[in-house]
Amino acid sequence: MKEAVFCADIGTSSLKGALISHRGDVFAFSRIRFENKSSPNCWLDALKDALDSLRKTATESAPDQLKISAICISGNGPTIASDKFIHLWNEPNGTAEEAERYATLSGRSLFLPRLLFCKEQLAEQWNASGLVFSGPEYLIYQLTHTAITILPEKRFEAAYWNDDALSRCGIDKQKLPPFVAPGFMAGSLTAEAAEKLGLSRSVRVYCGTPDFVAALIGTATLKAGRLCDRAGSSEGLNLCVDKPVSHKKIRTLPSVISSLWNASVLLPDSGARFANFKKNSQYRDLSPDKAVQTILADKTCEGYKLLCDISAEIKQGIAILKEATGFSIESMRVTGGQAHNVHWNQFKADTLGICIETTQMLDAELMGDAITAFTGMGFFSSIEEGAEALVKTAHVFEPRKSL
Repeated sequence: MKEAVFCADIGTSSLKGALISHRGDVFAFSRIRFENKSSPNCWLDALKDALDSLRKTATESAPDQLKISAICISGNGPTIASDKFIHLWNEPNGTAEEAERYATLSGRSLFLPRLLFCKEQLAEQWNASGLVFSGPEYLIYQLTHTAITILPEKRFEAAYWNDDALSRCGIDKQKLPPFVAPGFMAGSLTAEAAEKLGLSRSVRVYCGTPDFVAALIGTATLKAGRLCDRAGSSEGLNLCVDKPVSHKKIRTLPSVISSLWNASVLLPDSGARFANFKKNSQYRDLSPDKAVQTILADKTCEGYKLLCDISAEIKQGIAILKEATGFSIESMRVTGGQAHNVHWNQFKADTLGICIETTQMLDAELMGDAITAFTGMGFFSSIEEGAEALVKTAHVFEPRKSL
C-alpha cells in the first residue's frame, strides 16, 4: 500500500492539489477552479473536487491501493475569511483615501489593512463572525474545528499583527486565532469533513505556509545563494541570503529558516503581458508552449521582441541581486505557470546565460506543503532537511552558445 499526503494550495481563482509520498513521489496533480469565489464554502467544495480528481488519476496510473494519511494546506495571503464573508488579497480596500488610512494605521502589517476594511466596510458580517481567519487557516478550521493562524517564522510578526498594533487599530484580539508554526498538527477531520471528502476521521490536518513561502520550501531555496523564479502572471526573483539586503529595488523578508532571509525583485506583470499579447494575436488558439515555440522561429515578429524585453528585465533583476549581495548566480529554479513552458525555459537559459532548473513538482507550493507536513509528522527534523531530501531536479535547461 502506498501512502501519501493530500497537499492543497488555495489560489486566487483555483485550488491546486497533489498526492505526494514521503519520498517525494508525485502520484497525481489536479487543479479546480472556484465556482463562487465569494462563498465561504468555495474552497471546501474545490478541495473535495480536487481530491476526487486526484483519486481517479492515482488509481489509473498506480493501481496499487493508495492511503491518504494526512492533509496539508497552504494559500495566498492576506486573504481574510470567516463563515460570513471572504475578502480576497487582491480586492481593493475601499476608496483610495480609505486604503491609505488603513495602511497608515497598520504600519508594516500586510493583514491589518484588510482586517480594518472588513471591520468597517463589512461591519454586519464582521460582527456576526465569531472568528476571522486568513484563507488557508479558514479551510483548516472547516476541516478540524481548530482555530489557528500560521506564522511562517517569528520575524514575520510585523507583517501580521501584535497586541500593540491590534490595539491601535481597534481590533479585538479574541477575534483572531493564535499563532502556530508551519507543520503544526491542527487536528483530525471532523465527522462532517470526513464524510464530505470520503476519508477516515483519523486523517490529520497539518498547517502549511503562505504560498510564496511554500514555493521557496518546495524548490529548496533555503540555502544562501540559491535563486528561485516564481513565475506566473507576475514574477518574483527570490534569492536566499544570510543577512538583510538594503536596496530600493529589493524587498527583503525573513526566510522560514531562522538564520536566513529572502531578497526578491518583482516583475509585476511579465506573465500577464505575454498572456494578453497571446490573447490578442494570431497565436491565441495555441498552447503557451507552442506559442513561444512559434514566436521564437520568427525573430522579426512582435512576440519575439516581447520575449526579449521580458528576458532583459529578468536579467536586470538578477544583476541587481548579484550586485547587492555578492553572490555568483549560475543557476535558477523556476516554479509556477511559466515553469510549464519548455521553450520559454530554454529561451531564459539562453538569454540569461545560466542554467534553468525545473523540479518534479512544477507547482512547488504543493511540494512545500508535503515537506512541511512530513516534518510535522516526524519524518524530518526540520523543514530544511525535508527540502534537501524531497526536492529533486527534473530537468536542466543549459544555455546554448547561439540562439
